Amino acid sequence: MTTPTLPEYAPLPAKTSVWEDCLDIFYSPREVFERRRDGKFWVPLLVFAVLVGVLAFLGRQAFDAIQDVAIRESFAKQGMSPEQAAQARAMTEKFKTVGYAFAPVIWVVLGLVVGLVFWVLARLFGATLTVAQGITIWVLASYPNLVNTAAVVAQSFFVDPNTVTHKHAYSLSAARFLSADMNPFVMKLASLADPFVIWSGVLLGIGAHVIAKLEKEKAAALAVVATLLYVLAFA
Repeated sequence: MTTPTLPEYAPLPAKTSVWEDCLDIFYSPREVFERRRDGKFWVPLLVFAVLVGVLAFLGRQAFDAIQDVAIRESFAKQGMSPEQAAQARAMTEKFKTVGYAFAPVIWVVLGLVVGLVFWVLARLFGATLTVAQGITIWVLASYPNLVNTAAVVAQSFFVDPNTVTHKHAYSLSAARFLSADMNPFVMKLASLADPFVIWSGVLLGIGAHVIAKLEKEKAAALAVVATLLYVLAFA
């Protein structure tokens, strides 16, 4: 008569606080995604949004310069006269402080919307995951942007904002070294050659493999497509 044996189960991931996950995502991402299988994304999203908002305010000299360039480009495309552009610019100046105050809200909405798009894309790749899990993957994969924003803040103390000619002037991508009159599509492609974009893309792949249970090859392909679409839409 043999002794009955108990079935073997995979050990449950160790429970940690959300704050630890927000830090661990930088150096042990697989473990974080294992712990976030439940799709609880709200606290990481809020932490990310608030920190980005604070950093943007600290580096507002740099972000103001980037925004000014974007506004000038927009006015030029609309064919505004110098007088119309001056009036519109005066209006935007009044709303800059309000914009920084509402930056966390904007990032929360953006995280939800883009996370939802990522979920749809993941489903097209054959992933099995809930909407909350899709948003969780996107939110956690966005955390390298905190380091990127901090790098912009650091540069704002040394780079003269008057020398800023395009919105990639403070980035660490290849687009930084292109001229302002470069083809916009080429500029976007060059912005892919960015350590923080690549870092986020790698995290997307890890999250898709761990939470969405995609094969490594499919997870990598999903990460590449999602990153490319995001850069083309927002870079």
